[in-house]
Amino acid sequence: VSAPDKVYDGNTSASPTLALSGLIGSEIVSASGTASFNSKDVLSANLVTVASATLADGGSAATAGLASNYQLAAGQTVAAHITPKALTASVTAPDKVYDGNT
Repeated sequence: VSAPDKVYDGNTSASPTLALSGLIGSEIVSASGTASFNSKDVLSANLVTVASATLADGGSAATAGLASNYQLAAGQTVAAHITPKALTASVTAPDKVYDGNT
């Protein structure tokens, strides 16, 4: 399991990548899942947990793998972080009549 760091967006959603190992022979099975950070806040978000994982049949002919032949444990974790969102400040000042001062 891997998950990229993300910029603060106010929620805990994460985008995991699930890589499978332990398949028999040259069988191909794909995996997808949902995951979330342990916090939505920059200072405390440091862990992503897979909430659900789904396996799907893959390959063709000799490499076809049946997802039902395998099991993927949920709850796997990986380190990742939420980074601060950059802000832009706009400054406006009223016009001023010249009075010799700044």
